[in-house]
Amino acid sequence: MEVWSWFTRNIFTDPAIFMALMILVGLLLSRKKFYEALAGALKGYIGYSVFSLASGGMTGTFRPILLGLKDRFNLSATISDPYFGMGTLQSSIMPDLGRSMSITALVMLFGFLVSILLALLGKITKIRTLNVAGNCLNAFAMVNTCTIALCCPSLSDTELIIYGSIFTALCCSVYSNLTVEAAQSVTDGAGMAVGHSQNIMDCFAHWLGEKFSIKARAKGKEIKKYEDMNLPGWLSIFDDMYVAAAIVMFIIFGIMLLALGKDYMMTQDATLTETTDWNMYIFKTTMKFPIYMVMLMTGLRMFVAELTVAFNAISEKILRGTLPAVDCAVFYGFVPSGTTITAGFIIGSLTMLASTFIGVVLNLPFILIMGFIPMFFDNATVAIFAHNKGGIKAQILCNILTGMIDVLIGGISCYIVGYTAYGGAGMNIDNSVTYWLWGLLMQNGGRVGLIIMFIILLAIPQIQYRVCKDTYWLASTDWEKYKEVHEEKVDQQVEKLKAKLAA
Repeated sequence: MEVWSWFTRNIFTDPAIFMALMILVGLLLSRKKFYEALAGALKGYIGYSVFSLASGGMTGTFRPILLGLKDRFNLSATISDPYFGMGTLQSSIMPDLGRSMSITALVMLFGFLVSILLALLGKITKIRTLNVAGNCLNAFAMVNTCTIALCCPSLSDTELIIYGSIFTALCCSVYSNLTVEAAQSVTDGAGMAVGHSQNIMDCFAHWLGEKFSIKARAKGKEIKKYEDMNLPGWLSIFDDMYVAAAIVMFIIFGIMLLALGKDYMMTQDATLTETTDWNMYIFKTTMKFPIYMVMLMTGLRMFVAELTVAFNAISEKILRGTLPAVDCAVFYGFVPSGTTITAGFIIGSLTMLASTFIGVVLNLPFILIMGFIPMFFDNATVAIFAHNKGGIKAQILCNILTGMIDVLIGGISCYIVGYTAYGGAGMNIDNSVTYWLWGLLMQNGGRVGLIIMFIILLAIPQIQYRVCKDTYWLASTDWEKYKEVHEEKVDQQVEKLKAKLAA
């Protein structure tokens, strides 16, 4: 346990170190000289550290503003944010249940080992991914373990570790496996999948985008995309992702800060004093967002190239046909127009705020206030996968759906599982979509319900495989061949739709 505790504290839960170690091993397996492998590992460490610094900076800056809305206006609502939720379960939920947080560390370890086993047995399980985002693995282990503990309080600690490990491994593997085709399409075969927590919606957005694309081709029309737009006059400033983000954040979060007021924010931010100019504080705070975006993009470009080479070697030598599932923001660097990210964030966030407002007006018992993590990363990521094939229309539709599902369905899930009573939860959209069902199965079926849940999760990749046997493995092993075969199938669908429209 001492060895594992050291490994957990210093390597496994530190994604920069974990990423660097994996890059080192992968580059050595690809027969790189040691000094070349070491250089690649250091670049990966530096890049991921910059990436994490930017992500943490965004969260640290804007989470207090969103949390402040609840406290300032006495809203009876649950805050939905992974880090806020993990703090709640660590300080309140698990102690109330008489459980130790050390259980979650063991769940993360065994969950990762089960994930490797699922990938090794890929020909049977049909799993093509391995989640290597250490920060996400840690969050999944904590939230999944706590959810089982809430729904099945009669389980022993040993049973909780066993069921929690299997649940975490299946969620990490099955959900990321859904994104293989979508992620490969966005990156044109870079060899990665999504290892975050909006994978179900990413898959749906990619599927819907393709449907929009097929329909447009059948009608002889072009899909409208942001990169094809030339905004007139002063609107052309929105062509620049960072400028657009700066303006949008200044408006949206500027209004929030004005609503909260200087006196309240002085209790939340020690740097804000009586002598600080309030207007300049609002400007500087909102401008941190585009600054962190620059850092985020810089960092991810540094480590993505090294990780791709390294994991390809690991995949070829050990996990054949397996793709690394990485943090969702990695894919932001593959977007032709940064406007996609900004537009997704705006539309999804406004939908979330509107859904929360509706919940307050209707006095619903399951009102959610979304934290910055789901507000930005759920919406921006889904926007990328919808826009890739389906353009602006698909992106707008998917972001409206994301905002509604995260708040309304996520609120129902929190209410069923029991997070509402504690006021904090980590409900990104994968959890929002599924936890209501998992909660009902566990609460009504106990151990049998858990087994049924695992069977459902294991069946998902089997269904995926049977739907497209001819291209399923090509998507992760031979992207160019996949594109060739898949395009033939798409052409056939276009011709069928043309004939149907003509009739």
